[in-house]
Amino acid sequence: MRQPRPVGFAAPYVLAGLYRDGEGVKRNLALAQSWLTKAAAQGDVAAQTMLASLLETGDGVPKDVPRAVTLYKAAAARGHVAAMVALSRLYLNGQGVAHDGVQALVWATTALSTFPAGMPDAIPKDVIEAGVTAKKPLSPADIETANHVAVVCVQTHYRLCDVRPAQTAKSD
Repeated sequence: MRQPRPVGFAAPYVLAGLYRDGEGVKRNLALAQSWLTKAAAQGDVAAQTMLASLLETGDGVPKDVPRAVTLYKAAAARGHVAAMVALSRLYLNGQGVAHDGVQALVWATTALSTFPAGMPDAIPKDVIEAGVTAKKPLSPADIETANHVAVVCVQTHYRLCDVRPAQTAKSD
């Protein structure tokens, strides 16, 4: 069962969204980053993911892909599907992490199995087909490994989601 959010928990995230989008206030991505950092520090997975997205793209804030990866991993470990999709894309493209088609497929498969029923269109097709679109096509053994790790990932509530280094060497 989830812990209830303390009163005011969402306020930094909401303020960040307003500043990021310029809704009712002048658009200010530095202030959005500041509020997202506060919300992320409180454990808000949506804030962690939004902050990671800003840091990944460098949209109005200093680009910091390694920190973005850390934030995406923290949010994914708590079941945030958008963070899982982002991780899959980063591993697929080798952006901020070593290229790893197997790990990309793990996160794509985990996201699909976690995503609310009837809404799979929100996950980009290239992420879903990670094994097909990876820089180096995955072998049937790699795909089997990714599917197994994805099942374990969901069963362990996102604690065991990384492919072991010995297994990733096959796909490099």
